[in-house]
Amino acid sequence: MDYLLNVAPKAADGTISTRESEVQLWSDFVYMAPPFIAYYGALEGGSTGATLLQTAYDQVRLYRAVLFDQGVGLWRHIALGSWSDPTHWATGNAWAAAGVIRVLATIKHSPEAGSMQSQQNDLAKWAGETFTGVWKYQVRDLIFFRHCHLLVFFSHLSKY
Repeated sequence: MDYLLNVAPKAADGTISTRESEVQLWSDFVYMAPPFIAYYGALEGGSTGATLLQTAYDQVRLYRAVLFDQGVGLWRHIALGSWSDPTHWATGNAWAAAGVIRVLATIKHSPEAGSMQSQQNDLAKWAGETFTGVWKYQVRDLIFFRHCHLLVFFSHLSKY
């Protein structure tokens, strides 16, 4: 926890970097760090726990602001840093949606649930928009292509 909050590189707005060598944001980070921060906060309780739950929400919000492609309804894979991957990686969208849902569930079952209703509403909306975005790219037998918007390469069993 100390590394994430106090050591890891951060963007100017406080977004925690996925990478240690430079500030870079990857969609799968949303499944990794924010749920850990939220769960830690729920276990910690009190004002420290409430701050950690808000931090988890904020990290999802900040990642979404950079990576979510409103025009397509999907998360981009990688942004910022010395290189990026703006494609809509199917598995990255699954990681992002799962992370959003884990943060939502943790807040919902925490002592802070009543005071964090607007955050819960946002998280539920963000998960839903990801599902809506990805379903339009589903092909036969519940399969999604590796990069949702590029109906080329090989199919990828990214199931929600």
